[in-house]
Amino acid sequence: MALLALLPFLPMLAAASPETHGRVRPLRQIYRTHQGWEYRTEHFITVATTSGDDARWAGEELESSWQETARLADHFGDMHRRQNFGLVGGLVTGSSTAPRTTGTRYPKLTLPASRTLVQAQLTAGDQSSRIAARKTLRRGGAAALLRQSGYDERLPAWAATGLTEFVADGPWDKERFDREQRAAESNPGALPAWGVVFRHLMTHEDGTQAASHLASLADYGDFSASRLQRRVPIHTRWDKVTAGHAEIKVHDSRTPQLPNVSQHQLRERIQNWLVDPNGAGTVIDMNIAADDPAAARASELALLVLLWRHYGVDGEEKADRPAAPVDVDHLYRKLTSPTGPAWSAVDTDGRLLTWRDQQRIDMLFMRGTGRFQSVSSDGRSVLQFRDADGTTLEAWFDRTADGKKPTIHVRRAPGSVQPR
Repeated sequence: MALLALLPFLPMLAAASPETHGRVRPLRQIYRTHQGWEYRTEHFITVATTSGDDARWAGEELESSWQETARLADHFGDMHRRQNFGLVGGLVTGSSTAPRTTGTRYPKLTLPASRTLVQAQLTAGDQSSRIAARKTLRRGGAAALLRQSGYDERLPAWAATGLTEFVADGPWDKERFDREQRAAESNPGALPAWGVVFRHLMTHEDGTQAASHLASLADYGDFSASRLQRRVPIHTRWDKVTAGHAEIKVHDSRTPQLPNVSQHQLRERIQNWLVDPNGAGTVIDMNIAADDPAAARASELALLVLLWRHYGVDGEEKADRPAAPVDVDHLYRKLTSPTGPAWSAVDTDGRLLTWRDQQRIDMLFMRGTGRFQSVSSDGRSVLQFRDADGTTLEAWFDRTADGKKPTIHVRRAPGSVQPR
């Protein structure tokens, strides 16, 4: 009789989730719990003891960092794309100690303490604490992907740490470059920090070498889901048995080993890059104000010309011959060809753009608008873009044979409508 009485509840019990105690909680909603405010994304459960807005902000920062790391990791593995990853905990508090409440998943601990919990501290009204917390969250989100997938046990230390720092830092400003430059000058006989080395590999020469550098990380081991079966749920300890199943390989190399590049040459390149980040890249001569409504599209037009310079022209251009006209349709086909070579470049926001970013590529080319036009002017090929409001932008690439840096010029076309 007792068993019969339970029968109506069996389907409910079978569907109950240990994560929610039987309650279905949709993603990206704030819940008030005995722990604080809870916010869930695809890969994180974030709890804030400060406010619901803080829980949402921290959760989105963690998820954004995970997704950015996943974009880069796509080049050497696919374990992180498995659908059955366990959620990672995120905790935001207003003090250095996380209080333990009966029944909570979080023990009483001093921040930071747990490798399976991303922890950050916020001080109300202190903007600097939010900036520091953001970097902590982004670093933790990137490290969580490498840890959960098992990549951090196979990648060399410089790559694992460098990739994490690259995602956490975001685009660098001049002050950051100056600081790293001074640090490199104080110790000229050594490579800079791994985060600096990794950023150099991802961004120098307009980011065109990033795809090959990321793909080369696959040489350190098999990063496929069929070989890496380790996951680290929040409550699971990382023990010797699990380590054996993950087939961990320890790499002695703690610095990048690049083909045909010695450590001395790499150090010299990075030091030169810190002095002049655009030294090995293409200079953008933007003759449009930053507050101009057309500034964003002008930057994208410059990027299209840069992509044409690196990937669109078939064969080698000769300085004594007219430049090949920019064929936008041809360039789009080359960049999206499933059988074409891997490519990469630095996008207008400082992030990496690769052949995998189909949605961003479509936005960049504004497929179906028919607003691009290639014209010849003064012996150069000019790419024009006409906007719906009558504004016409144009960009072209100057080929130099006198040792000067290559330059892409962007301006409003003569006679074009001016912004009011």
